[in-house]
Amino acid sequence: MLYVPVPSLWPVWNNWTASATPGVSVTPGTSGAEGTYTEIVDGALVTEDVYFMRIWQSAGFVSTAAKPQLMDIGVDEAAGTSYTTIVNNISCGNCGAASFTSERFGRFYDLPIFIKAGSSIAIRVQGQHATGTATRFAIKLIGGTHQPHFIRAAAFTETIGTIASSQGTAFTPGTSSAEGTWTLVGTTVAQLWGFLPSVDISDAGMTALGYIVDIAYGDASNKVLLSENNPVYTASTEYVTHPAMQLGYADVPAGTNIYVRGTCSGTPDTGWSCTVVGFGGIGHS
Repeated sequence: MLYVPVPSLWPVWNNWTASATPGVSVTPGTSGAEGTYTEIVDGALVTEDVYFMRIWQSAGFVSTAAKPQLMDIGVDEAAGTSYTTIVNNISCGNCGAASFTSERFGRFYDLPIFIKAGSSIAIRVQGQHATGTATRFAIKLIGGTHQPHFIRAAAFTETIGTIASSQGTAFTPGTSSAEGTWTLVGTTVAQLWGFLPSVDISDAGMTALGYIVDIAYGDASNKVLLSENNPVYTASTEYVTHPAMQLGYADVPAGTNIYVRGTCSGTPDTGWSCTVVGFGGIGHS
C-alpha cells in the first residue's frame, strides 16, 4: 500500500493577491489615539484551528511626513465584532506600498499564536500623525493539524517596550555597518518562549538606507541572541519595508531583560524605536 504523508500544518485561509492593494484597508487613529478595529477575516472563513499567522502590510506612508504607528490584533471567538486584543503594539508605521514592478512589498509579520476555528480576526492601528492615512493588511492563516502536540502556538502574548508617541523604546543603529550599542527594550512579565522584533522610525526626512536589527536576552554584560540580522530598508520618500523578521525561540523566565541593537549601511536617520512581542503558554491541547 502506498503511504501518503499527511502534512502537520496546512493553509486554512488567506487573502493574499498579486495586487498593489492587497487585503483590507484600515484607517489608523490620529494624534496618538487608537483606531477602531476593522475585520480582516470573517469567522465563517476560519474553518479550522489556527496555529500560525503571517500578516502582510502595504501602504500608509506619506512623503515628507513622519507616520509612526502601532498595530493591535483582536479576535472574536463567536465570529462577531466584539474583539479581544490578543497581540498589541507591533511597530508598523511608514509602510511602503506594494509595487511588484519596483520589487517593493511592504512589511511582514509572523505570529505563532493559537486562534480557535470560527473566530473573526481584526486589526486596529494607533497613529501619531494628525492625519490617519489608510494602510492595508492581508493575512495568511496556517493550521488544521492532526498532530497539535508537535506544535507550539501561544496562548497569550505580551509586548515588551516603553510606549510613547505611538512608538516603542528608542535605540540608535550603528554607523557604516558598525554594530550599534545594545539598548534595553524592557523586561518580561511572564515566562515566554518566542519573540518577534518590530521596529519603526519617526522621521519626516528619511534617507535611502539599509539596516540590520538584532534582539537578545541577558544582562548588561552577557547577552544571548534571539533574532539576528533582520533587514529593514528606508526610502527617501519616507517609507519603510522589510521581509518577515526572524522569530526568536528561547524559554526565558519572567523578569528577563530584552535588548535591541541595529546597524546602518551609512549614517542612520534618527527616531528609531523597537517593540518585541513575546509569546507564552500553549493555546491548544
